[in-house]
Parts: sequence; structure tokens; C-alpha cells
Amino acid sequence: MQISVKHLPSMIELEDLADGDRVRLHPNNENLLHSKPVAATYSDGYFFCDGTDPMDGPDYYVGDVMRYVDRIEVINSGGSNE
Repeated sequence: MQISVKHLPSMIELEDLADGDRVRLHPNNENLLHSKPVAATYSDGYFFCDGTDPMDGPDYYVGDVMRYVDRIEVINSGGSNE
């Protein structure tokens, strides 16, 4: 499943993501954190990217994704392994 952030009429469609879902975030040109797609885990409105320490906090909040990510690709639902 892919969710095109640019075509989301509202945040409701992002609610289809469940805690533990593994996603791939495809950044846009304005994204200062990532210049290429990055895998992340979704949890309660936050995205924790692979390679960063979750103890430092999330890499993205839903609002950040709406602004700095072109597309969200679901890798695995429900926290199952890639």
C-alpha cells in the first residue's frame, strides 16, 4: 500500500497507519533530514527512522511528514519484520 501525501485531502487517511507499521518515507527536496528514502517505524503519530536512537525522540511527527515527505510506502503492517 502507498499513501501519497501530496494528494491527501485530510489527515484522516494517515490514520490508516497502525502503531508498529514499518514504512518507507520518500523525502521531498525541502527535507533537511533525509535526501533519499528511509525506513521508519510509525508509533502514535510519530515516525522513528532506522539508524537513529529512539531515545533521542522521533524523527518526524505527522505534520513534518505532510510537509517534508512526498510519499509513504507501507513495508509491513503491524510491526512484522521486513
